[in-house]
Amino acid sequence: MVDDIMRKTEAARVDLSSKERKVERRWWLIDGNMLYTFTYLHITHI
Repeated sequence: MVDDIMRKTEAARVDLSSKERKVERRWWLIDGNMLYTFTYLHITHI
């Protein structure tokens, strides 16, 4: 019984951490795109 609860808790934790990593990666990509766009505009408007 306790072992089953522990397994479910562990599975939930792993699932959550993988979701968090996906969100982090998405934000990193958005940051990269914004930086690229900003740099491109900065260069073309000089």
